[in-house]
Amino acid sequence: MTGTGCTYMGKVLQQVKKMEHTLFVPEKSQARCALYISPEDYLRRMKPDGALKISVRAEVEGTKQIYTVAEQYDFAKPKIILTPNKTTIRRGQPIKMKIQLENPLKVPLKNARIRLEAARKPPTRQH
Repeated sequence: MTGTGCTYMGKVLQQVKKMEHTLFVPEKSQARCALYISPEDYLRRMKPDGALKISVRAEVEGTKQIYTVAEQYDFAKPKIILTPNKTTIRRGQPIKMKIQLENPLKVPLKNARIRLEAARKPPTRQH
């Protein structure tokens, strides 16, 4: 089992923790093992907007069959809500944008900087 830090787009950054364990699983039964990842393990290795990806690879000793699974877990982070004062604008008209930040964390956000960029789709050329 491996815990890896990754960006919000899924790009792998740095291994957070790894564990190898051999299990014996009798017929028609289950066996379990656990990978404990503490905040100390991931905080210094993660980007603020990152996620934690857990990957498990299992190999059956007698048959050499390999099974894999991977799951990505996002951390609780502030939610940004944008609300325009109009749903449709005409060329040359201003638009106001209300920006709301919701903090789900148990600590206050300090020095939060908001950067808002507006882009437009370039006109298509007609031949």
